[in-house]
Amino acid sequence: MNKLPSVVFALLFCLLFVSIPVSSRQLTGFESSPRPWKVSRYLDNYMFLALQLREEKGIPLAITFAVAGIESDFGLSILAQNSNNHFGIKLHDWGGSVYCHYTSEWMPEGGFLPVKACFRKYPLIADSYRDFGRFLSSRPNYRPLFSNPIWDYNSWAWQLQGSGYATDPNYAKKLLRVIEEYQ
Repeated sequence: MNKLPSVVFALLFCLLFVSIPVSSRQLTGFESSPRPWKVSRYLDNYMFLALQLREEKGIPLAITFAVAGIESDFGLSILAQNSNNHFGIKLHDWGGSVYCHYTSEWMPEGGFLPVKACFRKYPLIADSYRDFGRFLSSRPNYRPLFSNPIWDYNSWAWQLQGSGYATDPNYAKKLLRVIEEYQ
């Protein structure tokens, strides 16, 4: 009689464990490779913010996640961890909190070089997403982005690079690789 509750508990635990998918991002047969855990977790955690940004500002989900993925290492970078900055936005007329650290910047005369740079620091990750939308929609050099259809992430990537979002001369290619590899 004493073993019955523990056997029932063990059976219930096994049923519960087996019924929970190993990952909510299991292959569907259409993907060429599974997303790394950090990518899947990031998409799950911040989809609502990216959807809100798409609805309010018209920024494609693919671009939002590719930029955030590259700039924050899908939320794992030092910048993301210490400043909630998921888009690598530097100070540019910023009156809020600041976080400074070393980063790599492309210098035409020397390639990627380490430089100390200061970035915007946000109380919440959601503030980083809102600011990314404001940053792109309010600056004249990014306004041409919004003439692209929301589904045309290719044009968005190339124009984002051409507008000076990052110093990396291969930034658009990196965005497109992330979008296509992780779907």
